[in-house]
Amino acid sequence: NPLICISYLLVLSTLISLGMWQLKRRALKLHHNTKVTAFLARQHEPLDLSKALSAYAELGPYASDVSVQVQGTFLPSPIIFHDNRILNHHVGLHALALFRPSNHQMPTVLVNLGWVSWPGTDRRHLPTVRLPTESQALIGTLFAPNPKLWTLEHEVPAPTHTGWLLQKIDLAQIQTTYGTPLAPFTLRLKPDSWPRDVLIPDAGTPEQPIRHFTTTTQWPVSPEKHLGYALQWFTMALVLSGLFIRFNFQRRHHFVVDDHKP
Repeated sequence: NPLICISYLLVLSTLISLGMWQLKRRALKLHHNTKVTAFLARQHEPLDLSKALSAYAELGPYASDVSVQVQGTFLPSPIIFHDNRILNHHVGLHALALFRPSNHQMPTVLVNLGWVSWPGTDRRHLPTVRLPTESQALIGTLFAPNPKLWTLEHEVPAPTHTGWLLQKIDLAQIQTTYGTPLAPFTLRLKPDSWPRDVLIPDAGTPEQPIRHFTTTTQWPVSPEKHLGYALQWFTMALVLSGLFIRFNFQRRHHFVVDDHKP
């Protein structure tokens, strides 16, 4: 049956292509892992922002464990809240603030302060983050958010005086909205860099500390998982081929038997 043969070949080529694509993704991440590991072996102290920008240009968005130190002040702009962030099976927010380096020739850095839970059940009430007005020396790890992350959000809401709630962190969009040049990555604060509290606006609710990051892994899918996914696609191609051969063998056997009948 030509239609069955053509369908089989199309599905088979798709499965093999998906397997090869997963192998390429694995090879790419292994290559970047090697580069990042070698870079971190040479890093004995946090980089300043200028060297961090150079490291990002060398390693790309996978340099998630590079330590960065920057001196400056927080801008009095609305806090950005990254929605649907999960910590210990609890849904909350990441609180991010704009940080202006002391060297004004350097771009502004979007600093991720950490995780905080929702203040109550009303999503219209965002947490109130207390930012210091004096100069700060922050140490964190470089992290490049994925601007192509798929969300259910059709239109991006505008920032308000209480904050800006976003489903994904798009640095180009934030840069355009706030009108200030941004570094191509965010800075995830280390636990001992700047511990602060978040004040819940509901009356009678005690303050809660921001939960700091314990890991800065950049990839939700590791190279080993890509290998597993590739094996799954190849296995499906093998099973499909087995079924196709068996089906055609049975049909051939059926035709041969029919031909020998008197």
